[in-house]
Amino acid sequence: MRQLLYFGALVVLMTGCKKKDVDIDRSALNGVYKGKLYSVYQKEYNTYDTEVNFNGNNYTSRNSVGTIGRNFGEATGSFDLSVKNRVKFSLDPNLVYTADFDWGTVLKGEYLCETKGDSLILIKNAEGENKLSYQYRLKRVK
Repeated sequence: MRQLLYFGALVVLMTGCKKKDVDIDRSALNGVYKGKLYSVYQKEYNTYDTEVNFNGNNYTSRNSVGTIGRNFGEATGSFDLSVKNRVKFSLDPNLVYTADFDWGTVLKGEYLCETKGDSLILIKNAEGENKLSYQYRLKRVK
């Protein structure tokens, strides 16, 4: 009888603590965000001014990477929300980039996402010996 009681309590705890599949509300992201993109590569730190615009399922981003007048760091595409505060950015397949800059500064791939009021933090860490990391720290401006 006692085992049945423990099993029942365990079932109640497991079903009662079920977490939502998506932790971020898509509509809450809509808007224009400005801030900084921080990149780290083998102890080399870089900071770029950046802007990200979310509209429905789509996004655009732009940062100050590279030479004035060039499209370094610009991106357009769609995004999907997934479990555990993750956002996956997919680039528009018609975009073309040169090979003479850090492609990691283009907003693409999967990021850990954290929202606090009007602040948005996106973090992407790559595994391996290169210790590559990208972090967007943004504030909603519109």
